[in-house]
Amino acid sequence: MASFMNDLASATPSSQNHNAANLTELELLELATKLYPDDFFRLGVRLGFEESRLSHFKHDNPNNIEGALSTMLIRWRKNQSGKPSLIRQRLAHALKHVQRLDLSESVYLQEDVLPTFKDIGLKENTGEWHLDKTIALPTDKAEWMKACIALPGRRVAVGYRSGSIDIIDIENDLRERILDQLKIRSLAQLSDGTLVICNDDVKSVKIYTCTLGGKHTVAKPLYTVRQSGTHRSLSVDAEDNIYLGLRGFKQIEVVKPISGALTKTIKTAVDPWSIAVMRTGNIAITNSLRGTEDAVCVLTQGGDIVSRMPGVKDARQFIAVDSKDSIYAAIKAKNGMVKIRKYSGHDVEVVTENVESVTKRRDWIQLACLSPNELVMCDAKSMFVFKQY
Repeated sequence: MASFMNDLASATPSSQNHNAANLTELELLELATKLYPDDFFRLGVRLGFEESRLSHFKHDNPNNIEGALSTMLIRWRKNQSGKPSLIRQRLAHALKHVQRLDLSESVYLQEDVLPTFKDIGLKENTGEWHLDKTIALPTDKAEWMKACIALPGRRVAVGYRSGSIDIIDIENDLRERILDQLKIRSLAQLSDGTLVICNDDVKSVKIYTCTLGGKHTVAKPLYTVRQSGTHRSLSVDAEDNIYLGLRGFKQIEVVKPISGALTKTIKTAVDPWSIAVMRTGNIAITNSLRGTEDAVCVLTQGGDIVSRMPGVKDARQFIAVDSKDSIYAAIKAKNGMVKIRKYSGHDVEVVTENVESVTKRRDWIQLACLSPNELVMCDAKSMFVFKQY
């Protein structure tokens, strides 16, 4: 726990000191190494250079795009006047508009970027979380577990990549299997109980909907995903709009629940691994790219990051959101070990820390919130039910 607290303590930079510092040539040279070749013309135009001038920078640095980027940035800096914070803000704004939000925030730290989790720290829990129950998943399907969502009445839907969904009554351990032939990648549920499914088929990725009806349940195609062969996560907002996170494309598609019409595409600097739409309309999202230290980011509907929750570097993060907009993150490190945290307000609660049967190595996990005081975690063998007393 001490190491996690140290991670949190080091995660809050001094934005005022950083923003007031002069934008140095060394900093610009380092920035140039992190930009992509495709960023050169787009960023240059955004910074006010004409294309002829940008071509001149490239001509002066033959076969050296990093050199051209460095020349462009240094020339831009020499043309700027005003307070260092204003100069930084201009560059950050340009980087943001070319979808390099990661670099934008390294140039200018928004003091209002972390309105909720700025001074995050471990909470002294008044009621501790306990492992209440462990339910074995069926041996013929468990290793294919891909999705897990909470349903009304303390039930959970578990979807399998090999095909089918199990509806599990946690209270009585009753099970019902549906849709044997449909390979499942991710699940969500509309307000009327309709199940939303994204299939697992690299050639034809679709969103389906179905009304639960036992063995007679039929899934109807709603939307065909244009990008295939990528990890896809589902969530639903208060108006039943369906959100589909597309890993590898840094975007979230929003689809109407009845017509299947694509209403908008949200571009973001975070490559979606797991998403959950909050009651506020903001989107909790984890990054598929290893090397980041954020457990969760929260996006606006425009794709801008409004808050970050610190996590563990090089870890996979799986999330769920409860009815009070608290965010649960299962943090799976590269060694497969798992810890679960609950982010709420300025606090972090430890859901699991030393429960050996839970924190041991595992390959794939999913979370589902039954209530603000009850959480389910599924892996390739079991379902774990946690309660807070």
